[in-house]
Amino acid sequence: MYLVYGNSLIEIKEKINEIIETLKTNNIIKYNYTETNINDIIEDACYFSMFGDKKCIIVSDCTFLTSKDKETSNIDNLIKYIKNPNEETTIIFCLTEEKLDERKKITKEIKKTCQVFVYNKKDNKNITSIITENLKKDKYDIEYDALNELLDRCENNKDTILNELDKLKMYKINNKKIKFNDVIEVVPKLLENNIYKLTNAISEKNKNEIFRIYKELINNKIDDFIIIGLLESQFRLFLSIKILLEDGKKHYEINEILKEHPYRIQLGIKESAKFKKKELISYLEKLFEIDKSKKSGELTENNSLEMFLLEI
Repeated sequence: MYLVYGNSLIEIKEKINEIIETLKTNNIIKYNYTETNINDIIEDACYFSMFGDKKCIIVSDCTFLTSKDKETSNIDNLIKYIKNPNEETTIIFCLTEEKLDERKKITKEIKKTCQVFVYNKKDNKNITSIITENLKKDKYDIEYDALNELLDRCENNKDTILNELDKLKMYKINNKKIKFNDVIEVVPKLLENNIYKLTNAISEKNKNEIFRIYKELINNKIDDFIIIGLLESQFRLFLSIKILLEDGKKHYEINEILKEHPYRIQLGIKESAKFKKKELISYLEKLFEIDKSKKSGELTENNSLEMFLLEI
């Protein structure tokens, strides 16, 4: 049994995936404690798999380990199970909280019985203070909702937040008031950000960085179809921009023709310059063939995208 908790969501996900890999089982069952009767989880843990393989149960949002959760009626049953678990079942308890309620009997029992992994970001200053001080220095303001959205999209990662703040300040240089919609328009979600980094690594032919980012996407359970689709979208944008620039189109004309947000066009112009036109065409053709073959069932290997990245 394992307990994985803390305020670093990415590290928690990575550890869970690492544990699952060591188990070498496809029999994985997921529960959310806040939406499930704890007795159902215990019952499932007690049952042996009908196919004889080992079972892994992931229980997220284990708020019974915090002071927020006052439920006690079924927790004693969980304590009994923990003291005498089914050896054929692995349980991973997960919680995205910085601290546990150490006074609780269940907390003491789990910490005594389970392998515990804690992942907390160790910033010297509160991340919110870092953001507001950074903006105040350059006389910017940010709305409360915009701040929360920025934290969510960057998953509270300080380095990522500071990088995205620079983009936001450039975007709002005229009125210096950052609103919710500005964050939506400018700051990509984690997946989009990783795809942006992946295309940048591809442009530099940096194989180590390409496969580091690809592994991170796979570890976060991002399907190859999604990665292929997002790469195609990026390369198609870059190719369109290069063709329009060759035709002598101005930046504002490219905005009007492609119907994309001006900021995405601005980034696209910068990134497309790193690629040759024939490169982009070749990448799009290969990705199209991989996507088509996978969907039609002609291609059964699961490493076709890896081979594409390896050949870059």
